[in-house]
Amino acid sequence: MQAIDLPLTHSLRAAFVVLGLIGAGLVLLSPVQWPWRLAWLSCWLVSNTILWRHYVRSRPTRLLLSQNRGLSCLLADGREMQVARCELGVVRPWLVSARLVGIEGHKSDLFVPRGMLQADAHWAMRRALIEFRKPDSEL
Repeated sequence: MQAIDLPLTHSLRAAFVVLGLIGAGLVLLSPVQWPWRLAWLSCWLVSNTILWRHYVRSRPTRLLLSQNRGLSCLLADGREMQVARCELGVVRPWLVSARLVGIEGHKSDLFVPRGMLQADAHWAMRRALIEFRKPDSEL
């Protein structure tokens, strides 16, 4: 079994802040009255804060690759999740995004930019996600 640690890097936090600022700027530049802009801005900031906190609490911190092409992961809240379904988003050398669905139905979003891991670990993770098989499936 191979383990890949998934740290929460400074660049991932910075990307979230930049995307939040871009969205806030677009809201402030909208051609509506100022009271509506401020209401939309507060909704935008509250929703982004909630989404970030949810991501940080439920994100995978370690991906465990088994020999039979199965996956499990350790979540930030300390639980271990056996992956039953892997919904791939983007699997490229510069970015990997996927939604991992556990056997009990819990979902966790995997988002790994290129600089977050060493090249060989990033390659192994991409290969494991593409070749994923359900835990009870036969080879």
